[in-house]
Amino acid sequence: MLLELKRIHVPPGQRVLFSDVTWQEFETILEDLGEHRFGCNI
Repeated sequence: MLLELKRIHVPPGQRVLFSDVTWQEFETILEDLGEHRFGCNI
């Protein structure tokens, strides 16, 4: 199942953990987040 990252809301100070993510998938996540990842610890 694929989930669009734009559908996820994470309040400041909270975290999301991804398991079993390939490097390519991780890069895609970063691209999808774009400038919206400001303030995120990645």
